[in-house]
Amino acid sequence: MQVNRERSAATANGLVRVFANWRHPVAATILVLSLIVELWIIGKYAWWNVAASVPPMLLTLLPLAMLLLAIRARRKWIFVIYSLLMLLLWFPRMDINLAAPINALNSSEASGLKVLSWNTEFWDESDQIDMYEFLRSEEQDIYILSEYEYNDNWQPLLIDRYDEIVANFPGYYVTTEYEFVIISKFPVLDYELGASKQVLMARLQVDEQELVIVDVHLRPHVDLGNSMISPVFWDYVYERHERRLQGFEEIKRYVEREHDRPVIVTGDFNTTVLMTDLGEMTGSLHDAARYSDELFPTTWMRPDGRFWWRIDHFLYNDHIKVHSYDTVHDVRVSDHKALVVNLDLK
Repeated sequence: MQVNRERSAATANGLVRVFANWRHPVAATILVLSLIVELWIIGKYAWWNVAASVPPMLLTLLPLAMLLLAIRARRKWIFVIYSLLMLLLWFPRMDINLAAPINALNSSEASGLKVLSWNTEFWDESDQIDMYEFLRSEEQDIYILSEYEYNDNWQPLLIDRYDEIVANFPGYYVTTEYEFVIISKFPVLDYELGASKQVLMARLQVDEQELVIVDVHLRPHVDLGNSMISPVFWDYVYERHERRLQGFEEIKRYVEREHDRPVIVTGDFNTTVLMTDLGEMTGSLHDAARYSDELFPTTWMRPDGRFWWRIDHFLYNDHIKVHSYDTVHDVRVSDHKALVVNLDLK
């Protein structure tokens, strides 16, 4: 009997030790899986676009989860290290702007070139506000717009409103091509629509310099009209992944070709920093959102009215100096915020 009691006690102690130590393998497994995702999965597989559709700011929960594992653990410092490693690994994907407090304090009116980039959410279909009035009220030098089309049962219907746009912007040069519109105080020298019809490249004569604008509207990566367990859903995901990659290739080609000129790449990428490496995919450009006064910059609104994602971007090369980055939103016009950037050409 005594032997049996000793064996039972030993077994119970062993189970306690196993239960007490489960935290370490769990933490290590999460860390290793995170490293695998970062190095070999992000931006490389179509299915990752679906998995990465969660708001990037939620990644802040991962290092916090590591700290929670330290509760009642003997060697708490190990989990602090796990947490710090997770923070270092995932921080670039969290889309946190640490410069926000400094930008808020240093905010001032700059005298540079004023540029607005915006997905109009189908052209002037809102009956609550005049879209042209909204645009003119921003008093910009250059407007870079997309979704110049109507919604026909969620299918794009191309339109021709050129004369109307010209009438609403006297003194501006207007360029329309496919679903893209550029309204500028400076003449457009030439433009080119990419083969994927997701990218428009235009050259503008700004005083003595040529400014290259790459207007972007990449296709959405998912079709929420179908269930995730439906083969149709995943066929769409894979088809769109290939088409989106084609759009990224066109962007990168334009950036490399025009590298000796000031280049702006902006628009609705339908892409977060968690889904892919925008720097690598577009040619190592700079992100103007670093000049935002928002800690978590966002640009797209859910149907419930909340902003959780930044899928619209304003990127630029070394020949441009950005002074400020702001967003403007009116729910009566679009579910996207307009990006308003003040800059100078070098």
